[in-house]
Amino acid sequence: MRRQNLVHPDHGGRPPHGSPHRETLRQTSLRETPASLVTVPARSRTEPMAHLLPFVFSFSLVAALAAQSDRRREGRNAPVPEIKLEHFVYEEVEMESPSVRMGVYLPRGHADEASADERYPWVVWLHGRNESHHKFHRDGGARVLDELRGKGEIPELVFVALTLGNPIYVDTGRGVDQEKLITERLPAFLAEKYRVKNERTARAVMGVSMGGFGALKIAMRHPDLFATVAAHSSALMPADPESLQPPYQRQVQRMVERGGLDAVFGNPIDKEKWAQHMPLALAASMDTEELSRLAIYFDAGTEDRYGFGPPNQKLHEVLKERGVPHEFELVQGGGHSWGSGSLQKQLVKSLTFVGKRFVAAEAASTGTAAPAAGDKASAEAGR
Repeated sequence: MRRQNLVHPDHGGRPPHGSPHRETLRQTSLRETPASLVTVPARSRTEPMAHLLPFVFSFSLVAALAAQSDRRREGRNAPVPEIKLEHFVYEEVEMESPSVRMGVYLPRGHADEASADERYPWVVWLHGRNESHHKFHRDGGARVLDELRGKGEIPELVFVALTLGNPIYVDTGRGVDQEKLITERLPAFLAEKYRVKNERTARAVMGVSMGGFGALKIAMRHPDLFATVAAHSSALMPADPESLQPPYQRQVQRMVERGGLDAVFGNPIDKEKWAQHMPLALAASMDTEELSRLAIYFDAGTEDRYGFGPPNQKLHEVLKERGVPHEFELVQGGGHSWGSGSLQKQLVKSLTFVGKRFVAAEAASTGTAAPAAGDKASAEAGR
């Protein structure tokens, strides 16, 4: 039997070779009318790895707790790679109480006297496990951001890439309460330090892997704060923990106990508490009108070696069944996170998606321009 090397998904890795059999289904899309076609593998090559989902998620929970007690952060003292940006100014700052580092991309010219009254929409990027804000900067995210601005595909904006060590994006009561930091402390910090807009339609949350989970979850739990969410290779778990096979239920339970997460998920795991944090459960239980206030983009690869393609596909199906506008892409041949090479390409789509919502929201608020003709996505953004 061929031996498989088990590497954490946020470390990336090459996708398996080969092409699975495919079938087609309809995709609910904010951008296109009528709905476009998306191809979905009838039997994904990631299915044999699906047993790793509980391990990946629960391992991240425990690792995050350890990281919160250890003040060292991945990449904190590493030199920042020299990347020439033509349309943004990059700086690293640290927020106090709690102490959190971040990389901030400001529109070039933001400090000019002519821009003194200008305020900008903003995006927060949530990273995966064992990453930092340097990952976005050095692995292609900064270049994509800069190129899209140069082409006029996105408006002037402030882009914030956080470093949270090993994130879980829940409030544990130990160390940094990460959800509160993103929804309360960060907006206040940015409003004090930079000229950012405060309207929900001028805010977006994005992320990859565990950060994709965090982005979807936080947007769904706080649609009053964020109007737009975009996620890649999201680490999604079942809506009901009992749907896991018994061995994996016990595994997740042990990890919750070891990580001191009883207050979050209960001990034993409480289905209602669990559901309050899982995007698949939130998508199924939230008020449809409230959920539809969000502009939602997410994608996952058919060759995601840790099996995140199927649960993201499931999220698409839940939203589609409920009639919630969204944009989803199952990326044919796409792998997981940065290491597969597909994320850089998908960032073009997600950032453009976010940019269109910002432009439409500005147009709706000022009445200076109408959304592009036939662009349902822009029309939805101002809701």
